[in-house]
Amino acid sequence: MSLRGLLTRLRRPRNKKSSMSAETPAAVVTPAVHKNAMDGALTDLEPLQTRLDAGPSFAKSDKLVDTLGDKVDAMTTSAKQAMVVIDNITPVVNAFEQTDLAQKIERGIVHFADDIPWLMKGVDELARIHPAVTVAVLAFKAVYALETTRRENDRRVMTLYVEMKDMMIVMIQLKGVENRTHVGLDGRVLKDRLEELAEQTAKDIKDCANVCDTFLKKRLIVKVLKGPVWADKLAGFVKTFTDRKADFQFALTMHCANTLTDVKRQNYEIDAKIDVVIALFDRFLPTEERCLAEEVENKGGAIRVRHNDDHLKSLLALDVEMRRGSKARGGPANGAVIRASDVTQETTVLLDDLKWELREDITDALSRNLETFLGKFELHVSSLQVALECYIREENDRVIGAVKDVMTQGPHMKIRDLELRKIWQDMNWRGNVKARLLVMTLRDHYRDVIEDARHGSENDTIINDDWTLEYLGPTWFQPMFEAFDDDASGYVTIAEMNKFMGLRPHQLNWSLPRWLAYWAIGWGVGAAMYTTKIKEVMGKIRLTLPHVLPLNRSAVDEYLRNTWTQTLKLILGIRSETSWILEGRFQDYFELEEQRIRSHLELIRYHIDAPETISLVLGPGRLEKSILPLLLLLLQHDYL
Repeated sequence: MSLRGLLTRLRRPRNKKSSMSAETPAAVVTPAVHKNAMDGALTDLEPLQTRLDAGPSFAKSDKLVDTLGDKVDAMTTSAKQAMVVIDNITPVVNAFEQTDLAQKIERGIVHFADDIPWLMKGVDELARIHPAVTVAVLAFKAVYALETTRRENDRRVMTLYVEMKDMMIVMIQLKGVENRTHVGLDGRVLKDRLEELAEQTAKDIKDCANVCDTFLKKRLIVKVLKGPVWADKLAGFVKTFTDRKADFQFALTMHCANTLTDVKRQNYEIDAKIDVVIALFDRFLPTEERCLAEEVENKGGAIRVRHNDDHLKSLLALDVEMRRGSKARGGPANGAVIRASDVTQETTVLLDDLKWELREDITDALSRNLETFLGKFELHVSSLQVALECYIREENDRVIGAVKDVMTQGPHMKIRDLELRKIWQDMNWRGNVKARLLVMTLRDHYRDVIEDARHGSENDTIINDDWTLEYLGPTWFQPMFEAFDDDASGYVTIAEMNKFMGLRPHQLNWSLPRWLAYWAIGWGVGAAMYTTKIKEVMGKIRLTLPHVLPLNRSAVDEYLRNTWTQTLKLILGIRSETSWILEGRFQDYFELEEQRIRSHLELIRYHIDAPETISLVLGPGRLEKSILPLLLLLLQHDYL
């Protein structure tokens, strides 16, 4: 196309469709005549220059792009404004969530014991279905028993037990998978998974209980001055139990096709929960600790106090006064009078111990306490294991007997001792019976049994217990009633009878008349025998006093002042005369009890660190049954 033609097209107007109409004829353009050809070309270029100066024209697509750009800018501005709002709201939302989490923990502490019976029965049933988790079940029940027998109740410790309880509740859900060899979605067998997980859970529970036990034994001033260290150590178990809870939830996912939503949410909340727990520890401070903490702040803070003996002495004196004051809240009848001289003397003695305790690393403190704690822990586990085995055996027998004994069902089936169950059934007793009627019925029953054995051809060992019938009469009713009628109602329930029969030593194979005779007359014989032995040991200790070195006399005087006075008060009211014949008839039981208590003392290395440890060492049953053997063994250990 020539340059002239191009310029002509550029000059032609656009979108003038009417110019092409058939009704209006097109005008005929007559080209101008120029003298010079270049003059015409320049004339044609003049309109082009005007269009170039005006700039390019915009197409519709260009305008659309500009419009979208404006909208994007507007949306970006709105997004920035929204982020500002979110940034302002997030702290409020987080604070609300933390408040809700704190309230949940506090509710868990308040209602901790509400569903414990259901939980204990659930874990027993889980152990019956999946024996692999037995080690974790026994560990949880042992530390729970240790905590419930403790006299002081610290909400900081209870916070960890709430987390532990939540973990066990998740574990119980595995009862729904009864097949121990079930293969999960990841290819692992349930039994193998639970063995590994239960071992780790038991270790975590034991470590947590040891930390709690060590913490609760510390002096108030130590808890205050080293509070942040202990708070971090205790709060660390929140993460431990949350992780273990997630492991059990993962096991449920693999073997029950559950979702992982809860697991992810729990992991997301761990850090927030730890912060909330540490904040709660400050709120849970007992009144005594809060008072000491304020005194520490008044003296310049923990670091300054720890390096100032005068400050430590004043705080230690305040600690002693508060502890003695809490013991004397019962009133003057307790005889607990606080003297300034006693407080000063005790403060001087305890200052060196306090400074050493403040220097001691927390890891060393836990290791030192572990020896005593493990002894108490093992004592609980051994007794709980026997009870768990009994439960599993009874449950299995119940399932089997449900078919065999359909025609013989009744209250008597709840009696565990088979011989007593038969008597209960023959007498058609229901849930309880008068204590006097029970003893008289047993005496008449065994009189007939012994008489039949004498005339029978078989040599029945019950004949050797015919002497017991003498002590099953009205003269000895009261001590027997006290043995099995715990509430002194005059009636004996099935539960009380099972408890009474459960104390009978199965190693000795004693008959029921002999066991009743022990509580009628045998306990008094044993008390007289132990009183005599205790006096002999105390006499031997007294003979060693002239040989005590001067350096040790102060410690010996302290020992005698704290031990002998209380011991003499206990034994001087007991008659020491006894019949050697009766003593011989119960001697095997006395020896068995001594050996049992001695083995318990050896487990805790003869270190009784708290009042509840005494009950743990003595085991189930009445305190007076075993307190004298315990006292004798402790005195023998001190003498030797």
